Amino acid sequence: MALAQRRPPGLKAVVNVAGGLISAIAWRRAWMRSSRPSRHWPWKDTLPQLWVYAGNDDLFPPSLVDGMRAAALDRGGDVRLIALPDVSPRGHAILQNGRARFVWLREMDTSLRA
Repeated sequence: MALAQRRPPGLKAVVNVAGGLISAIAWRRAWMRSSRPSRHWPWKDTLPQLWVYAGNDDLFPPSLVDGMRAAALDRGGDVRLIALPDVSPRGHAILQNGRARFVWLREMDTSLRA
């Protein structure tokens, strides 16, 4: 997410698997107090993005991901969210779960082809 924010030359799309910005917690606090949460989103972006999160991600829980996505969409973002069910042993370790990998790899392939 931080690399996407810097927009390196040639970047065509973003695949975010259980990722986020270091400032996500601070952003969430501002978002929860604001009547216009999108103004707190750190950048305006039109790059296609695929976000993959598990329901039991302890660092980026669904409520935070939904808020980040809503703010990104409000700022012109093109974000497709794949919300997986709970993943063992913990949701943030989604890359370590073989069954989850089959789901998000298929979705990533479809998104990149588009």
